[in-house]
Amino acid sequence: MKRGFTTGTAAAAAAKGAAFGLLTGVLPESVTIGLPAGSRKYGLTEGLTGSLTGDPKCGLTGASRDGLTDGLTGGFICLPVRTPSYMQQAGRPTSGSPVCGNPSSVRPPYDSPASCSPAPSEFYGSVIKDAGDDPDATHGMEITVRVSFLPESREIIIRGGYGVGLVTKGGLQVPPGEHAINPVPRKMIECSVREVIPEGGVEVEVIVPEGIERAKKTFNPRLGIEGGISILGTTGIVVPMSVDAIKATIFCEIDVCRFEKSDCLYMAPGKIGEKSLKELTGVPRVVQFSNFPGAALEHGTRAGFRRVVIGGHPGKLTKLLMGYFDTHSKDSPQAHRFVSDFLGLDGNFNTVEEIIQRLRPNARLLKSSFSALASAIAEKIVRTYPLESVEIYLFAMDGGLIGEGKHTF
Repeated sequence: MKRGFTTGTAAAAAAKGAAFGLLTGVLPESVTIGLPAGSRKYGLTEGLTGSLTGDPKCGLTGASRDGLTDGLTGGFICLPVRTPSYMQQAGRPTSGSPVCGNPSSVRPPYDSPASCSPAPSEFYGSVIKDAGDDPDATHGMEITVRVSFLPESREIIIRGGYGVGLVTKGGLQVPPGEHAINPVPRKMIECSVREVIPEGGVEVEVIVPEGIERAKKTFNPRLGIEGGISILGTTGIVVPMSVDAIKATIFCEIDVCRFEKSDCLYMAPGKIGEKSLKELTGVPRVVQFSNFPGAALEHGTRAGFRRVVIGGHPGKLTKLLMGYFDTHSKDSPQAHRFVSDFLGLDGNFNTVEEIIQRLRPNARLLKSSFSALASAIAEKIVRTYPLESVEIYLFAMDGGLIGEGKHTF
């Protein structure tokens, strides 16, 4: 199945193209950007919709010098860049010509003045987001980036423009009051711009013309992200898989664990849990069960495992205690209300991570609270599946251990 790329990757490529245009007055037909380390580690760079190359086609002089490429060693992808479609429709200059106009005028309905002169202090580029064979609400969207010089600064300032949501509640990777451009995409954008403009102040504005409408089809309104979509991505790419294919992959790795004569099955819902559990326990293999802990536990018991260790974020693992062993958001509710009730907390929380941050100043309370939750999750699993022992380790989004519990039959 064809793989795609994230909104973060699209924004980084558009930013690099616009940066090149800012220097030369010409928008390149395509650009090559670096992907996060995890994309290559997990074999995700195979079958991308863009062309993959082992080496960047432009120098990393400024980016590598400033340490911006740390963690972006997962390979490189080459994507086409274009002049924003609304500029073409308004009769504004296309690829090969400088773009003009005050950035404040670049908003729907995109009225363009009858004539304008080139503005070499800014340039626009856009990329069409392609999710491959796993289309989501952002598939086919145009992600536009405006790049301009900041003469009074030496930094790269990244902000959201029209169609990029504004975070209004806590518990997310981006604090309230900032636009929803997550940390990894920010790093990708900054690195991509520094590949072209090694030094000096630069402002990068991400604009998504369809962002407001498309966001209505996402969970952003429920998460308190208003006015647009989020710029996301941890590996930079989108991997499409059918449910059966995902489960088959999980089962295969569980079988490998059994073949390796492991007497205990270590599992996690995703990359944060896998990485944190490996660091905590030192085990070489942790099976990722994605949104299918129930299927993984069933197969694990059929394979002969009687001891299980699971590590992950409480926002995901608490759903097992709630009785949801398929944890996909379309099949199960968010866990923050259940967690706040379980812990006896007052107040409205947007996410489980926000609850963690609320308790974090009191380390002892944080640990005891989430250890009690971990123990309850472990007991639920033991009572549901024929297992002798289940250990649960709960980690915050930063990978820090916040609670642990064990239940034996």
